[in-house]
Amino acid sequence: MDLVFVCDNLTQTPVTSLTGLIYYDIVTDRQPGVIGCVTHIKPKKQGPLPIRQRLSHKAFGLLPKALAKSVADIRWNGVTNPITLHSKFTDHLDPGNGVEKKFFLKRSNRFSLSKNPVRFVDIDGVTYRWQIHGGDFARCVLTEAKSGRLIACTRKKVITEDFSIFKNQTKHTLHITKECTLDIGLILMMFLCVDHPRLLKQYGPHSWRPKHDYEKENGREWEEQTKERLIPEYLPKGKGGGAPTR
Repeated sequence: MDLVFVCDNLTQTPVTSLTGLIYYDIVTDRQPGVIGCVTHIKPKKQGPLPIRQRLSHKAFGLLPKALAKSVADIRWNGVTNPITLHSKFTDHLDPGNGVEKKFFLKRSNRFSLSKNPVRFVDIDGVTYRWQIHGGDFARCVLTEAKSGRLIACTRKKVITEDFSIFKNQTKHTLHITKECTLDIGLILMMFLCVDHPRLLKQYGPHSWRPKHDYEKENGREWEEQTKERLIPEYLPKGKGGGAPTR
């Protein structure tokens, strides 16, 4: 399964399938008088989404809408304060209060100056590892630490699939293997954390932060465009044919 980050700023973007189905909205907001900002990872549908099949737009539309506003909140507390994670994925460490990122995503060697790789242990005691590769087409690779089995990887690449609405565009993508048993929301939360140094380098320490109402200007606008361009069943009868199911 491949997901696409529509916008180049990964803290301000819809996350869609190759055919434009919106799986998640990643929204970052700022509160007056508060240092830093908060990134919310908001699912569009309830429960685990299928990763072994490509859903049609009609089938995706029939899935129940998500009840929770977000599955994870990342609090970027300024340059000198620790990043904190508030999510159901961190409740086993400190229920209801969130945890500092360093206690959830740990360096393999805490005495090393390098932040690569980082690891985390899920609630079943399985250890996973993130490996970060820099460069213009940066990659982050998630593997199971003991077996080395690939779980997911992200990279910026040119999309070549004929059925994709993003064909020939360069986008950040998230590839999830069929063997993956982790929640997609958890993978997104971890990826945004390990990718954050690259984001700061690309945009600067302040420019990546939101200046406008993202949800109004980007998220809702994208959703309306998606309905018009990709999901003809939303349109009045006779205005469009069948949506792509590939």
